[in-house]
Amino acid sequence: MTPFKFDGFNAVYRGTAELPCEDLPAKRTDKAVVTQWRPTRDELQTLCNGGSVELTVFGGQPPVAMRVV
Repeated sequence: MTPFKFDGFNAVYRGTAELPCEDLPAKRTDKAVVTQWRPTRDELQTLCNGGSVELTVFGGQPPVAMRVV
């Protein structure tokens, strides 16, 4: 899954030296943090074959990692 800049994003979360990751564009509101992700072709195929999306949260929200399993 790849995070991407979407209409209305107003923040970018970045990894740390201890927890490197790609930039995470987000829309922050007073109640939530919203991110959007695009699956790769292989991930879409896995999803179509019954796979699921797994969300891992590191030390709070964000940074996060998502993957198809």
